[in-house]
Amino acid sequence: MTNPTYNAGAVTVDTQPSLVCTVGNGLSALLQNTGDVTAYLGGPDVSASGANTGFPLPAGTSTTIPKPSADSAPVDLYAITASGTTTLSWLTP
Repeated sequence: MTNPTYNAGAVTVDTQPSLVCTVGNGLSALLQNTGDVTAYLGGPDVSASGANTGFPLPAGTSTTIPKPSADSAPVDLYAITASGTTTLSWLTP
């Protein structure tokens, strides 16, 4: 039996959708906004306003990204800011 491992990383997010991490195989992700502006989380068409406004993650806060079902394909998580840049750190099993 192999030991499970964790993957971690950080990504700089700006006013264009940025791939943050991939969540899948029934596993969730922990995400922290370590920057100074709010990030909006969603799919590849996420926006900071309008019809595709993402889930807001204010500066200095963390959230757990829910796990997709174990039998679904992995899901890419994207983020964007309304202005400026921020850094999102992530951790997945």
